[in-house]
Amino acid sequence: MFDLGVAGDDADDLFREITKLYPIDFSGSDLPERFGSEGFWPWQPPLLLLRLLKSIFTRLIFGQALQDRTGGVRIRDVTDWAMAGKWTPPR
Repeated sequence: MFDLGVAGDDADDLFREITKLYPIDFSGSDLPERFGSEGFWPWQPPLLLLRLLKSIFTRLIFGQALQDRTGGVRIRDVTDWAMAGKWTPPR
């Protein structure tokens, strides 16, 4: 969760506890893609470097930032899901 800095298994634990209190249907969600892994893997530094270069290139050429898919879940998204009882793409 972007607001809290939650990633990996911690996100899984957090959402498990939230769904105990609020029945939210997460079918069709892309939550696993939105939370990075907790650990540090050997291939992560090169991928992070490529992502950084792509972001810089996109800003220079197109004058815009890339949409970040990881960590894009905010507390307000979770409260919206709890009130609706189902997952919807984060704003």
